[in-house]
Amino acid sequence: MDYSSHEEFWYGNCRERVGWFPSSYVRILNSNPSTSTSDVLSLNYFPQSMRFLRAKIVQELMQTERDYVNLLQNIVQGFTEQCRRRSDLFPAVRIQRLFGNIEAIYALHCKFLRELELAFNRNIPESSAIGAVFLRNRSKFSIYSEYCNNRPVSSTELALLTEQTHYYQFFEACRLLRGMPKLPLEGFLLAPVQRICRYPLQLSELLKATPTSHKDREPVKIAVSAMKNVAAMINEKKRRLEGLQQIVLWQMNVERWRGPDLVETNSRMIHSGEVYCRYIIGGDIIWHKDVLLFLFDQSLVICKKDLIKRNFYIFRDRISLNSVTFLNCNDGKDSTTGLNLKNSWKLVMIGREVVFTCKDRNSKVTWVEHLQRPLIYSPATAEERRLICETIYRTSSMTLL
Repeated sequence: MDYSSHEEFWYGNCRERVGWFPSSYVRILNSNPSTSTSDVLSLNYFPQSMRFLRAKIVQELMQTERDYVNLLQNIVQGFTEQCRRRSDLFPAVRIQRLFGNIEAIYALHCKFLRELELAFNRNIPESSAIGAVFLRNRSKFSIYSEYCNNRPVSSTELALLTEQTHYYQFFEACRLLRGMPKLPLEGFLLAPVQRICRYPLQLSELLKATPTSHKDREPVKIAVSAMKNVAAMINEKKRRLEGLQQIVLWQMNVERWRGPDLVETNSRMIHSGEVYCRYIIGGDIIWHKDVLLFLFDQSLVICKKDLIKRNFYIFRDRISLNSVTFLNCNDGKDSTTGLNLKNSWKLVMIGREVVFTCKDRNSKVTWVEHLQRPLIYSPATAEERRLICETIYRTSSMTLL
């Protein structure tokens, strides 16, 4: 009921009829004697302008979801399934590179749209309660992370294929048979990334047009936060994958590498810099040298510069942070080694210890802060390693062309 526009007449519905009522003919039911009439009016405040806006936003959300599901159907049935029929051109691994898990996304949104349609009130769109639909499905939207992380692989693979006439013509034939707009396949495959980012914006607009008295107010409010968290989670996993990729690329520039790959136990590089290093066994200095030190989640890698190849390093040693004791050394004579130390810290292991000396106090403080942080074990998953290898290999292929 809208009572904000006119004092003499109120707008509302009664027994499925909508129209204007003389205010003198309307009696406000108040089951709580302690609540004033003005409080009741405030709780039920839903002016016609807000009704119109909410109806428009709900209708737009519904229509864009229908259009999106239709697009997903065209991609899955018109491209993915057609590619499977041509295994000579599209082996399973190539289809995985191109389309990722788009079929799982399509299945999710078919169900999601059915739930939205059930919650949608066609006669009175502004009364629709769709917030709960988002809340029931919020955990399922996590599958978008896999799709978004696969996008660089997909884009590179598609660019390589469309340079070849027979692949270009195949994709064009698929598009024409489905009556889709004249856009490259890359444009269609970008739609899921755009869609998942749009939900928080649409829900935020819906929340602004939903009065506190509306049954959908609280669910929409929670849904806004939930979908923002989904987007944040996707971005965080993307940043993690980029960090893992940087580790792999960095290790490729280290000559004479020994031991397992860094990504088997590490997920990001935390800090690096030049320090003076001394290896001590049984109280004797075995070797000492200026080195480049690289700190990762679980490992400390000691290298020296390659004087011939720029931006390349020569591997010297690798220390697992799980098997050492970190000691922050005071300036002066060290009680165990007898060395006069300044701006130093050391790692103690069974049978040996390594003393690192920084150039100045600020540099030492930075190293100590990073080394005293809690260790987080978060190695690359099999899927992440696949994506990293695919991205690096495909990027290298594009560079060579």
